[in-house]
Amino acid sequence: MEANYADAKDMLGQAKAQFDMIESKWNAAQCLRSLGDILCMENKYADAKNVLSQAKAQFDMIGTKLGAAQCLQSLGNVPYMENEYADAKDMLSQAKEQFDRIGDKLGAAQCLENLGNVLNMESKYADAKDMLGQAKAQFDMIGSKLKAAQCLRSLSNILYMENKYTDAKDILGQAKAQFDMVGNKLGAAQCLQSLGNILYLENKYTNAKDILGQAKAQFDLIADKLGAAQCLQSLGNILHMEDKHADAKEMIGQAKAQFDMVGDKLGTAQCLWSLGDILYMERQYREAKDVLGQAKVQFDTIGNKLGAARCLKSLSNILYMENKYADTKDILCQAKAQFDMVGDKLGAAQCLQRLGITLYIENNYAEAKDMLGQAKAQFDMIENKLGATQCLQYLDNISRCQKT
Repeated sequence: MEANYADAKDMLGQAKAQFDMIESKWNAAQCLRSLGDILCMENKYADAKNVLSQAKAQFDMIGTKLGAAQCLQSLGNVPYMENEYADAKDMLSQAKEQFDRIGDKLGAAQCLENLGNVLNMESKYADAKDMLGQAKAQFDMIGSKLKAAQCLRSLSNILYMENKYTDAKDILGQAKAQFDMVGNKLGAAQCLQSLGNILYLENKYTNAKDILGQAKAQFDLIADKLGAAQCLQSLGNILHMEDKHADAKEMIGQAKAQFDMVGDKLGTAQCLWSLGDILYMERQYREAKDVLGQAKVQFDTIGNKLGAARCLKSLSNILYMENKYADTKDILCQAKAQFDMVGDKLGAAQCLQRLGITLYIENNYAEAKDMLGQAKAQFDMIENKLGATQCLQYLDNISRCQKT
């Protein structure tokens, strides 16, 4: 793929030079726009912004509003990839206005879709669903079945994040049917993958394994190594939940090898985390700490604070089992701070709960009650009845201990 990008950039550079020579400004600007899009796909965002800005300036100079709007759209996609959502929304809104002004319904719909995806990343789910719904309606109107299917898939992802699994599965079924209709095997495989992951969360492990197996077969068919690796990872996690630890380690090991091959550092880190948890379940504490330490380093390297926090929490579980309570509390405080930073209320509540339990074991009843009370309040806030009930049980135990 990298070689293809290099060849494409070389070809476009030659073409632009030729167009400059014959003073064909529109064609030269088109070459710049294409170069900018390739640089974006190569994750060379600073270079992409520079080239796309040049292209837009050229289109503005010759009065080509469509080209200028397309550059704005691409310039909006760059900050989205860089997690600079405010800039992305501003740029995409400007692009949409331009598309609306010249009557380009496809461009306007694409901007709505991208704006919906940005809002989804900001966890503004109601606004994201509204925007994606508008985009889908536009795509339906102009007969773009592929783009409409992609909107459905994005909508299903939001419903998944909202824990509305039944609705998510229904939308995914519609999206897959659309992808099948237009012969888009990648989209259909991704829908199967998402369906499998939802079934996994619903504890329907047999059905989940069947669907994920189908998804992996589809990804293998179209040589999508990343998608296949993600399916292997999910299948390994299911085997872990079924206490089939040897099979789980083998499957997750295969997934990690695939992620390493395609350079997906997030996938590699997630596999290491899962392997560390399996080793913990097998009471291989030394190996588990080593693997979880590697996973945390990977998450830190790619700036994934949630993943790093989960590794810390897993490490604290091992230290607790080793009766190293001072170290346990220290790591849990670090983990909670990370969970708070990324807004993960469940993770933060679980850290408070574990801190309370550790203090209880140390007979620090007053501090334990305070910590477990905070944990219960957090669990109540996110409607996690299991966590809240567990806290109540420990609080009751503490009350009994204080009376004796």
